[in-house]
Amino acid sequence: MDAILSSPYLRAWQTAQILAELDSWPAPKAFPVLEPTLPPERAVQALEAYSGAGSVAVVGHRPGLHELAAYLLTGESDGLKVGIEKGGAVCVGFDGPVKLGVGELRWLLTPEFLRTVAVS
Repeated sequence: MDAILSSPYLRAWQTAQILAELDSWPAPKAFPVLEPTLPPERAVQALEAYSGAGSVAVVGHRPGLHELAAYLLTGESDGLKVGIEKGGAVCVGFDGPVKLGVGELRWLLTPEFLRTVAVS
């Protein structure tokens, strides 16, 4: 993992800190465009600064994170219902540069799994 970007709001920040404890992931960075009221297009534009990174974790809120995942997977923020639980995480991967609608769902972590990892 090259970067963990998180909404600065407490709940998302706590999830980002749990992810940072996994297998030497980096410390999270505040990423205000992940605040829940902002459209996914803003997050995608801001993510362009990380285009050279191998992998970036993004931690946000409902419904914004759902919309961002759908936007990356389908090209439309309402193009897919992604069931990310509150406190959960999703991984959308790309073979090559980020292009809307060609993302691949790689994994979806439940809050229960993340709590188990945080305790161990």
